[in-house]
Amino acid sequence: GKLTGLKRLMLGNNALVTLPYEVGFLTTLEELQVFNNPLEDPPYETISDLPAMMWSCRQKYWALINGPVPVVVARKVGIADEIHEPEPAYQERIGRVVEEAAATGRMELQLQGVTEIPGAVRVSRNPDVWDHLHLAGLKVLKLSMNHFAAPPLFSPSLGNLRVLWLTQCEIRAIHDDVDHLQKLRELILEDNFLTKLPRTFPRLRRLELLNVAKNRLYELPENLGNLTSLTKLDLAMNNLEHLPLSITQLRMLEDLSVASNHLYKLPELTSLENLTSLNLDANGVHILPPRLGQLPLRSLRASHNRLERLGADTLLGRAEATLEHLGVASNNLLELPSCIPACTALRCVQVEYNP
Repeated sequence: GKLTGLKRLMLGNNALVTLPYEVGFLTTLEELQVFNNPLEDPPYETISDLPAMMWSCRQKYWALINGPVPVVVARKVGIADEIHEPEPAYQERIGRVVEEAAATGRMELQLQGVTEIPGAVRVSRNPDVWDHLHLAGLKVLKLSMNHFAAPPLFSPSLGNLRVLWLTQCEIRAIHDDVDHLQKLRELILEDNFLTKLPRTFPRLRRLELLNVAKNRLYELPENLGNLTSLTKLDLAMNNLEHLPLSITQLRMLEDLSVASNHLYKLPELTSLENLTSLNLDANGVHILPPRLGQLPLRSLRASHNRLERLGADTLLGRAEATLEHLGVASNNLLELPSCIPACTALRCVQVEYNP
C-alpha cells in the first residue's frame, strides 16, 4: 500500500498461490502480470479485469481486519419489487402500522413486501401458538400484491374481520383456521395458487362476496351451499370440472361467474331466484341448465362452449323483461330459439362464430 506510484507489477514465473490483499490499494497500478503461477486467490481468470480484481482484494483485506461484512436482510417493496427496505426499518414501520390499525380497525399494506399477516405474537411457551392480540378490533385487512412465504395465519383475535383482501399474494393453501373469521363478509383470494379450499370454509356463513378467481382449484367443498349469505361468487379461471349440487342453495346469489374452467354440465339453477348475472364463458358446456328464463337475469354469457341448441323455452319467464345481454358466440349453434323476440330488454346479442 506504500507503493503509491507503482504502475507495473511483474510477478510472472513464480510459485504464487495467493496475492497479498494489499495489492488492492495500489491505486496507480496499470498493469499486473502473474503468468506461470498456480494462483488460486484471486482466481487467475479474474486478473484481466484489474479494477474488479483490486476491488475484490480490498474487500477481503477489510474482512480480515474488521471481520466479515454484516449481512443486511431487505424486503422487496413496490410494483416491480424495485425498492429494497432494510429489515430493521421494515419491522419498525410495520410496528407503527399495527399500532395504527389497533386504533382505527383498518390495515392496508398492499405492495409492501409483507410475507405474513403482521402483528402475530407468541402467546404461550409452545412455539407454534401465535395470536394477533393487538388486532382484536380489526375489521378491514387489505394485503394484496405481497409475497406470502406460508399459508396465512388466521388467529382467533382476527374474528372481528369484515373485509379481507389477499389478491396476488402467492398463497398456496388456506388452513382450517379460516373458520375463526366468522364475521367475514368480503373475501378476495384472486390470483393465487390455491388448489382447494379447506373443509371448514363453508362455516363462513356471513360471507357475502367471495372471489377465488385465477387460482388452480380443481374442486369445491360439497357443502359450499352453506354460505347462504353470498350475493357474489367468482370462480373464474380455475380447473373446475363440476360444481357441487349444494350451490343451488345460494338463494341470495346475484352474480355467479364460472368462466374459463372445464365444466361440461351444470346443475339446475332455478332456485337462485335473485341471480341477475351468469357467466359460463370458455367451458365445455353442451347444454344450458333448464328454465334459466325463470331467473331475473340481466346478463347471460355462454360463449366459447360446445352448445348445440338452445331450447325454445330457455329464456321464457322473468328474463323476458330483464335480459339485456346474451352471449353465445363461438359455439355449435345452428339457430337461435324462438323466444328471443320476447326478450324486450335485450340490447346486445353475441352470436358470431357459430355454424
